[in-house]
Amino acid sequence: MTDGFTRLGAALKAAGKSRGLQQKDIAAAIGVGRTTLRNIERGDVKKLTPTIRRYAQIVGWTEDSPDLVLSGEEPRAREEPTPSAERPAPEDDLPIATRYALREGRLVETQTFRVPTADGTLTATIVVRGDSDRSPEELHKALLKAREQGLLIPADDDEPSDTRR
Repeated sequence: MTDGFTRLGAALKAAGKSRGLQQKDIAAAIGVGRTTLRNIERGDVKKLTPTIRRYAQIVGWTEDSPDLVLSGEEPRAREEPTPSAERPAPEDDLPIATRYALREGRLVETQTFRVPTADGTLTATIVVRGDSDRSPEELHKALLKAREQGLLIPADDDEPSDTRR
């Protein structure tokens, strides 16, 4: 008889393959080594961890899907907006680890810069995201501290654009 974690690991692995994701890309997006990922896929784990939940998110499952699989049910696909044919999703040409990092946490600030060069103009975008469980005020305070420490480029104003979410 297959235990719940073996079933969960096999389902995560199959879901990743069905999305065309390679193990190294999934590991990079989660922020773990391939050995850890293999342990999850083989069911060599003892509890449901944030890493496993992150894996589930990457393969397009709802937040409760790991719990469902452990209880013998099927995972549920997360509804994702479909890009229009005329305008593909802007992140389609980004590496998978970057795509998922851009979706993590609460959006705190974005900055876009145009950099003229002799061969044309380059565009650089900085996206700052914070912990989902932090209040807008806490995120704003962390943003200001990061700016003071020189970790981010100072903004023209002290109000981040999206901490009101």
